[in-house]
Amino acid sequence: MKTIKVTAFFLCCVFFLNAQETKPECAVVTYAEGSAQVMRPGGKKEKINIGSQVFKGDTIQTFNNSRINLKLPTGIEMQIKKPGVIKLTELTMKADRNESQINVLYGNVAAKVEKLSAKANSFSIATPTVIAGVRGTFFEVDVSDQQVILSVYEGQVEVKPASGQGAGVTINSGYTLSVESSGVIGEPVKIKNFETSSPQSADLTPPIINITAPAGGQGISSSELFTLQFTVIEENLASVDVNKKTVAEAAAGSLISVPVVLRRGENTIIITARDQAGNTASETVRIEYKLIPPRPPSR
Repeated sequence: MKTIKVTAFFLCCVFFLNAQETKPECAVVTYAEGSAQVMRPGGKKEKINIGSQVFKGDTIQTFNNSRINLKLPTGIEMQIKKPGVIKLTELTMKADRNESQINVLYGNVAAKVEKLSAKANSFSIATPTVIAGVRGTFFEVDVSDQQVILSVYEGQVEVKPASGQGAGVTINSGYTLSVESSGVIGEPVKIKNFETSSPQSADLTPPIINITAPAGGQGISSSELFTLQFTVIEENLASVDVNKKTVAEAAAGSLISVPVVLRRGENTIIITARDQAGNTASETVRIEYKLIPPRPPSR
């Protein structure tokens, strides 16, 4: 009986240690706009929505006018813009080391990486010509057929040839670097108008728009004048537009009411919110305006 108790206790300890050692190895989509899909290693394709999980070996494909925000279990945040193909090639989460890497075949990725404390923790972005290793920074990678452009807005980025041959280059904050398709790494140069035109905040999260009226973002109106109502969640709200017209005195978190004149038939209303870091979010509202004939008098 004692042997059974000791064995059971040992197995429980092993299970507990393993549970503490390994964290869930997947990234989570925190924002999705436009059309995008994730391709699993077996070839299965799934539409990307907020809350979608991306695992090691998965490939994200984005299309025109799409934007995806991805958060790794280490807290690293990424924003994927433009048509592109990005693969999550490494994601290991253990007690003694965290390793993550994405491979940008083409497209645009901005990454916000808090300072990685332990030497065993690493994050890198691979491209066809170079690998960018970071420990704490805010930077952007743009990959096309002609070249790779890396721009650093905070911290430093170490760039090394993907071939493993040749010397690496350090890019400091406020500098950008181009790599030709042949693999030739250029010299870092200052970003033009960095203080005024470049992102000064590592904020990759766009505002959140919640539609109050019409409920569910669509409805029917028997009146030509409709009052659109919504709220915007954003700490650093810069502007709110309704059908490209700026809404004056729009306050984040407060109910925003905008009168809209409808045309006969279906009306499409686009709400756009922008924060001070340049992140934008849009929601589409559809309202059908039709006259409802009065009921005939009852006899």
